[in-house]
Amino acid sequence: MQVGAFAPAYWGGELYHDVDKQLYKVFNGSKHLTATAWGLLNPAVWMRIRAAGRNVKDSNLNGDYTILGGLMVVKAGDGGIAWVHAERTFGEFPETQRVIEAANKAVQA
Repeated sequence: MQVGAFAPAYWGGELYHDVDKQLYKVFNGSKHLTATAWGLLNPAVWMRIRAAGRNVKDSNLNGDYTILGGLMVVKAGDGGIAWVHAERTFGEFPETQRVIEAANKAVQA
């Protein structure tokens, strides 16, 4: 699913699409954080792949699978970045409670 299909179906607000993937570089200094095929030997990665297969309804196989991403909580206005989680292995995501705590702190700041 591409951005044009995602936005109206799943996102009610304004969506900024980083076509050049410059934001990914924030998670690793000035270059993309990448994974290798060796990461596929990690049993946790296969558990995530199976879970995604069960839970994700719309997906595609487009893109570069070696670039790792992350999640960022950003303060409103010029407040800057409040919290960052950088993905270190395929499909890794932060604990939900940590994201909620970071978001609550960002709102209060």
